[in-house]
Amino acid sequence: MKTLSGSILALILLGGLLPNGLMAQPAYCAIREPYAAVDTLFPEVPQHQFRSKIVKYTKESTQRLRDDYQLRFDAREFGFHWLYPVRDEQGRFVGLAHARVEQEHLRTTEVVVATDASLRMKDYFFQRCSSPYQDLLEKPEVKEALKGKTSAELAALIQPDGLTGLIERLRLPSQSKPLMKALLAASIKTLAWVETQDDIPFLDSHSK
Repeated sequence: MKTLSGSILALILLGGLLPNGLMAQPAYCAIREPYAAVDTLFPEVPQHQFRSKIVKYTKESTQRLRDDYQLRFDAREFGFHWLYPVRDEQGRFVGLAHARVEQEHLRTTEVVVATDASLRMKDYFFQRCSSPYQDLLEKPEVKEALKGKTSAELAALIQPDGLTGLIERLRLPSQSKPLMKALLAASIKTLAWVETQDDIPFLDSHSK
């Protein structure tokens, strides 16, 4: 059964309050309706449970991502974000969902990234996207090419040679590169940031 804590938390934040009395900043990345996202990304767990977890992205906590992956960050990315640890009907952690907004040319794209229980890439879907290449990047063969990869493996694909090679292997038009790059950036930031945390057990304990 699905819990309501995500909705309750969203209402609290929309009311302008965060834990410890902090005022909320406008969210640059947020899953507005996480139920549909989790249903789509974890179809093999029909009776899943999930609860939201607030995490804070700071300039310091993302320094490794900038240094190791040469990723750019918008100032609006720093602040409080939601993670959605997901459990199956037996209470076992099966992955998490997180939404990120990335710049793609002159527009922004919101992509929801899901990990598996090992915090590797599991799946994704575009929650807000005006690119004409969205359907191509959501094809099963494209998702399969990214599934199971770590942040480091995805980081190799976002480099110029890696990105060109990926587009060619998947027989995608070269014009789809900006959207693929945005997808890879969102996925790397999600996976790599979680990997840097010392309190990964919260993914289990928070959902009890």
